[in-house]
Amino acid sequence: MVERVGDDVAKCSPPCVFGVHGEWGSGKTSFLHQLHWYLTGDCPQQTEEEREAAKKKPGEDGQYQDTVTVVWFEAWRYQHERDPVIALLHEIRTQLSLASKWIRRGEKTANVTIRGALLSMEDVTKHFGFKASKIQQAGEQWERENLAVALPSHTVRRHLNDAVDALIGKTPRSKKRRDARLVVLVDDLDRCEPEPARRLLEGIKIYLNLPSCVFVLGMDQRVVERAIAKDSLKDESPDVRQEYAREYLDKLCTNIWHLSLIDPVNALHQWLPADHPGRDQFLNVVGDHGCLAANARKIKSFANVLIRFVDILGYGTAPPLDPRLIVLMACLYHDHFELYRRIESEPDFYNRIRWWATGQRDTGHDLLKPLRLPVSFGETDATERRPTPAPVGDPTFPDPVRGNVFRLQSLVETLGEVEVSELKKYLLSGTAREQETQSEDE
Repeated sequence: MVERVGDDVAKCSPPCVFGVHGEWGSGKTSFLHQLHWYLTGDCPQQTEEEREAAKKKPGEDGQYQDTVTVVWFEAWRYQHERDPVIALLHEIRTQLSLASKWIRRGEKTANVTIRGALLSMEDVTKHFGFKASKIQQAGEQWERENLAVALPSHTVRRHLNDAVDALIGKTPRSKKRRDARLVVLVDDLDRCEPEPARRLLEGIKIYLNLPSCVFVLGMDQRVVERAIAKDSLKDESPDVRQEYAREYLDKLCTNIWHLSLIDPVNALHQWLPADHPGRDQFLNVVGDHGCLAANARKIKSFANVLIRFVDILGYGTAPPLDPRLIVLMACLYHDHFELYRRIESEPDFYNRIRWWATGQRDTGHDLLKPLRLPVSFGETDATERRPTPAPVGDPTFPDPVRGNVFRLQSLVETLGEVEVSELKKYLLSGTAREQETQSEDE
């Protein structure tokens, strides 16, 4: 998918805005890192681990380094700026001044062009109300004299277009860089509050809809649509605002890619050490019962919890422990901590969960009400099993990435009734080793 998106980004006809959709923790940032690497053969934002992994894939880096210049922008870091598009312009200005690889060192004409383009971009940002930089002290007087006079948006765009073209080497004389383009990777747009998210999108649409610019927005589409709806048409009904938000985003993003779902077992296999005790058994339990949501960040976090449980409980040493119960308790600890804490203080509460999950009894407990089961039952016959129907307004349920689904249903049903004395062996607070650790900490 990285190659397909990268090829589209590098070969499309700018201006163009792409969207990369994925839920929080689904790997959008990693995907954008890989896209950066594929396009240019470099990605300063990558971790050392990611860089080493990328280097092991020969032929998949720098495919368009001669024509593509990439700027990275983390939207949520600048959401409290008066106008996020100003921060974006300064990131473009700063990163392009360091990334103009087409310039030969010592070439006077090129250096003059670069300085002129940088100053042009700086002048534009002054008209947005941004304080002039120390680099161009002479511009401060110009600012004081002209700041009150607003430039029309088309004039601002022309200045920006000329500056961007100069900085990426796309000039009337540069035939070799006729297809040169600036690709701006915008990460974490869905982490912004509604108003700055909308203002940033407005700024991109009005001022940066340029013939040399391509934007790639990493986002949870549903979250961004809710943000737009919340900050728009406030006198209209929620349905009207939501429809407006969807059309707004569709008009801005001409091509939205959705990240593929990951296989939880393969992801867990990646994060569990090769010599981890009982590794294959735990992977089999997770795979057989579908215990985990298809979310990369959550699976990585769960792997750390499982490693902790195995270490503290002493799996692989006498007396033998059931890997299914370890997975059960680790999942409760990680995904439904309120339930785990209740079992910790009242072990027999596990039976109430089991009755509810297997359709034997509707306990109606407050801790269980927010959760949904992958499989529901007939009103009078628990053997009448069927997939839980989608509630009104939630056509995607059961979503494999949602956190409100009790994915332990199959595992609980397989385990059946568990004696309280046996259950206590799998609670961290009930182990002598954990109690010793707590004493040492105190």
